[in-house]
Amino acid sequence: MKQIYLLATCLLSLGLSAAPLRFAVMTDTHVEAPQIVYDTLQTVDSLSLRDTTILVPRAIEGEALQALAICAQDVRNQQVDFILHAGDMTDNGDSLELVQVRRLLDATELPYYVTTGNHETKRSRSALQDVKAVFDSARFMLNTNGLLFLGLNNGPIMRASDGHFAPQDTLWLRQWLDSLGTQPTFVITHMATRKEEVDNWYDLTNILRQYNTQVIIGGHHHVNEHLVTDGIDNVLCRSMLPDEEGHIGYTIVEIDETTIRFIERVLPGVNAAPSNWIGSERPWLTLPLKRRTFADPDTTLLPSYAVNDSDSLVVREWLRQLPAPIYATPAERYGRIYVGDDNGTFYAFDIANGRILWRYKTTGRIVGSADVKDGRVVFASANGTVYCLSVDNGKPLWRQKLGKPVTGSVTIDGSNVYVGSSDSCFYALKLMTGAPVWTYRGLGNYCIAKPLVYKSKIYFGAYDGNFYALDKRKGKLLWRWSNGSTDYRLSPAAVTPCADASRVYFAAPDGYLTALRTDSGTVSIRTNRWAVRESIGMKDSILYAKTTNDTIIAINLNADTLLWATAANYGYDCAPTQLMADGSTLFFTTKNGLVTALDALTGERKWQHKLGNSLLTTPCTLGDTALVVASTDGTIALLHKRSPIPVDTLSLPIDSLMIDSLMIDTLALPTDTIAR
Repeated sequence: MKQIYLLATCLLSLGLSAAPLRFAVMTDTHVEAPQIVYDTLQTVDSLSLRDTTILVPRAIEGEALQALAICAQDVRNQQVDFILHAGDMTDNGDSLELVQVRRLLDATELPYYVTTGNHETKRSRSALQDVKAVFDSARFMLNTNGLLFLGLNNGPIMRASDGHFAPQDTLWLRQWLDSLGTQPTFVITHMATRKEEVDNWYDLTNILRQYNTQVIIGGHHHVNEHLVTDGIDNVLCRSMLPDEEGHIGYTIVEIDETTIRFIERVLPGVNAAPSNWIGSERPWLTLPLKRRTFADPDTTLLPSYAVNDSDSLVVREWLRQLPAPIYATPAERYGRIYVGDDNGTFYAFDIANGRILWRYKTTGRIVGSADVKDGRVVFASANGTVYCLSVDNGKPLWRQKLGKPVTGSVTIDGSNVYVGSSDSCFYALKLMTGAPVWTYRGLGNYCIAKPLVYKSKIYFGAYDGNFYALDKRKGKLLWRWSNGSTDYRLSPAAVTPCADASRVYFAAPDGYLTALRTDSGTVSIRTNRWAVRESIGMKDSILYAKTTNDTIIAINLNADTLLWATAANYGYDCAPTQLMADGSTLFFTTKNGLVTALDALTGERKWQHKLGNSLLTTPCTLGDTALVVASTDGTIALLHKRSPIPVDTLSLPIDSLMIDSLMIDTLALPTDTIAR
């Protein structure tokens, strides 16, 4: 009797019921939409009564879908209480793929809970609107058997960069933990919560170490792996795709009063006959179930901001913290900064002090950049609408519904607005009314970058491997160039091109820098010598490019020769952000929060400043000494290089200099701004 009492006391202290729990973890299914093939069929025409040949469409289900179907059938017989899917359900995040995953999960007749992975988020043509439509949310909370399960996304949204926990998601997590965090807690998120994979991993672990966190469960690596991140267990589960031995499978987790067991459920490959679908179980990890407490975080793992000490003359004139990530380039006009965020709110800031002048709420996330002209600011939302607001007060002047989510940036030229959409169309709208001018319907996939209007042509790439030139007046296709790859991920879709009178320039994830003749679309330059990727810029006759391996290059376009190459100390970088030359300075940003200013003519470094550790978007320059930068951590800031102190002020008492500096910083920061 005493033993039963002690056991019950132990269970209550952990928040557990006496019943054991058994559930399945599925991850990295990577389902693709069925490939449509056409079979020939001999038939008799009913009118002519002559033999004829017709093409009959037939869907071929891929290996990933077959693997999920087999595993979904198997899990029904494993006496599990529910299924957790830890992300990368699909390969591209499209609705057809997501619907197939849901259909097979529904067929298990078991409760299931899903979150997303980088394959759903990085190149989602709907900006995750399809995930919301099919599964309601990419987050979940499950409170069962005295255990708390919280699932959230950490894949990068619409940009090539590291994984990232969005501010609104960590706030959601903290709210549930504040309410139920005394219970043993399990967090499900796709990528490993460590510095090699997620830029702001510490935002999550700093929260989790305050509660009874047992383990973080994910995938991404496609193999079973146990990691420890600053004292917190990370368990990565195998992919459902065939392993090196051709076996498919998933993970079963068993929890009792004292232990958490991870068991690999192994099944024959997709080519096995149904009669051979007999699985086996391989236990591979056991962790204790206990009340968890954590030591202070290891600060040596955190990002270093030492560069800011060496470049102390760089001033943050103001910094604003928004409640959601920013993916767009800030636009500047009329003494104001304009940008939208991941919550679908569009803002106007006073450029002098960062004060919010007005805001406008939409019903979809804002991914693309805005453009401003004639007292109007125009931007697009993932709810499928292009908006035009008054710059004075943010009141809507017109809205144009395009139907499908719009994740591209807009460009205003003359009296027209140009933007691409996820419906594989490119649009021209009237700036004054939003009325359609023309629509080009010949794209093979969607486009997201800011289109370039140069003279009579519009240039942009799409996720179909093609780069397009359209006539800006009528939307007629002038020429189209293909990189020859069947892998859409290598498309020149996320780069903002540059042009001069004879050539248009761009770079793509295939590592090539390409120049095409503007009159014909034929290749003038195509080289992979420098391993560039989607980040270029241009001023006068100099083309700038950011390589993936720590180097910025400048090319003299008059001679097509390398002008300079500078090792800029930013490490590996794949962020698709534009290099901006203003006056004598070249500015660029990185995926880990670093802003760098180089001499545009020589490549000599002027200064660097680290604003955070997350992706910075393309900077908005304000001359050659100042710029506005925005980040996926929700910050937007005005930086400038402080002028050297005049010689005659050096005779002032040191106290006077310190007070003057403090007054400047205080006046530049609104009361509701977070200074860092």
